[in-house]
Amino acid sequence: MRALTRRRALLGLIAGLVLGAAAPGRADLIPLSRNITQNGNADLSGQLCVEVTDLGGGVIQFLAQNAAGGVASAIQAFSIELGGLNWTAASLVEGPGTKFQFDTNYNLPGGNTLSPPFDETFAIVRRGGAANGINPGEYAGFQLVTTVSFADMLSAIANGVVRLGVHVQSIGSTGGSDSYINSTVVPEPSGLVLAVVGVGALGLMGCRRRRSRSGSALQAVPGCRAELCGPVSGQNTVGD
Repeated sequence: MRALTRRRALLGLIAGLVLGAAAPGRADLIPLSRNITQNGNADLSGQLCVEVTDLGGGVIQFLAQNAAGGVASAIQAFSIELGGLNWTAASLVEGPGTKFQFDTNYNLPGGNTLSPPFDETFAIVRRGGAANGINPGEYAGFQLVTTVSFADMLSAIANGVVRLGVHVQSIGSTGGSDSYINSTVVPEPSGLVLAVVGVGALGLMGCRRRRSRSGSALQAVPGCRAELCGPVSGQNTVGD
């Protein structure tokens, strides 16, 4: 009887963990580790990433992050290529100290050298001075309204159907610029820890302001590299 009770409890716990993994709020980190311009600047591949979060209700959030404590640099543009996936609206997310706006005509520098060329669905670009970009410890992005499930979106990113890219300026002591995109690898889940006490433990851990715009639609940020990034606190909403 005790063995049966323990077995039922374990099965219930596993079922709860599985349901929890698929529930809204799950976030995955996508490293932007591929430098497509190679302009001879300091390597930023370990401090740039995009946190993709399932907000529920058909809304997926994409936040570009520049890790705190990294090389001096500022993300000036964040592009997404959706590869034909359906979307209906997008809203801008600006972290403290950043100012961005949507641009449907932006071309990621170096993107045309890729095979196939990087073809932006849209981008968010810095408005105002260079200091309004995403400096170390800052973030900005957008929330995407889509009929694509969170799992299918992550799969599309891993397979290269959806590509993410940033253009970074004021890099290190030289002040140069480079463009980085995600590599087509399966991302590690973040913000998710599964533990089964007494049976063994398994862990899965990875790394706001809003403005609306007709056409396509995102929330939180724990870091690209654990030693560089920490959780982002606070979220502000920006009206049109």
